[in-house]
Amino acid sequence: MDPELIRPAAAATRYSLSRRTLGRRMKDDPTFPRPIRLGSRVVLFKRSELDAYFEGKRGTVTTVTEETSGHGS
Repeated sequence: MDPELIRPAAAATRYSLSRRTLGRRMKDDPTFPRPIRLGSRVVLFKRSELDAYFEGKRGTVTTVTEETSGHGS
């Protein structure tokens, strides 16, 4: 069973991101789950919030098809 709270390094590995990309998302994306800070050096995320965030991002990806590109018959 996965722990409910995970550190940024584990989150980056879980979602196939670099730690730097994870940090950029934290800074630039207002919909990105807010971390839990325990002191100045310990940062944790709720795994369920990250799962929901990345599942939502996966659902918003669109692909260009003949129908949407306007090149269909």
